Amino acid sequence: MGKYVIKRLLQLIPVVLGITFLSFAMMRLAGGDAVTYMYENAGTAVSQEVINEARAEYGLDQPFLVQYGKWLKGMLTGNLGESYVSHQDVAASFAAKLPATLLLADEPTSALDVTLQKQVVEKLLELRKEEGTAMAVVTHNIGVVRAMADQVLVLKEGCMVEYGRLEEVLEHPKEAYTRQLLSSTLTLRRAKEEGEGR
Repeated sequence: MGKYVIKRLLQLIPVVLGITFLSFAMMRLAGGDAVTYMYENAGTAVSQEVINEARAEYGLDQPFLVQYGKWLKGMLTGNLGESYVSHQDVAASFAAKLPATLLLADEPTSALDVTLQKQVVEKLLELRKEEGTAMAVVTHNIGVVRAMADQVLVLKEGCMVEYGRLEEVLEHPKEAYTRQLLSSTLTLRRAKEEGEGR
């Protein structure tokens, strides 16, 4: 019985290797270079140097058989979603490398202390300046709005209440709900300052 099992396993190995090799070859030949494909479909121009650096980081500049061996190891260990060079999640890593044209930030400073809030805002502003990234920031923090926004949209229960340039909405609000939001913020700040003065 033992010899039969061993014999069958030995017969199965070349079959598995053949199927996996053909699968890998078809993915590479039919699908092309994944890094080049991702950058070409990112919607913005990227230099060949950047593409080559990314290919090297993911091991796509290595010989075909070396890539296949690492891919096979990842398949057998169940790590198909990870890069076999950097051992990071491929999708997340790709997303971080692609130039962002629009960033959606939902409460980016929520539940953070003042120091961390400042760091987050500075990082987002740096990204906007260096990459030209447009941002849509959802926040209840008027300080974040003042620091980051060019245009302000005030919502109540999912419906638009007021929209306009930062200075217009915050300094000369037209709607009662907007004035209520701003006055409650000022009241809290005033109450805090009075408490510190005692």
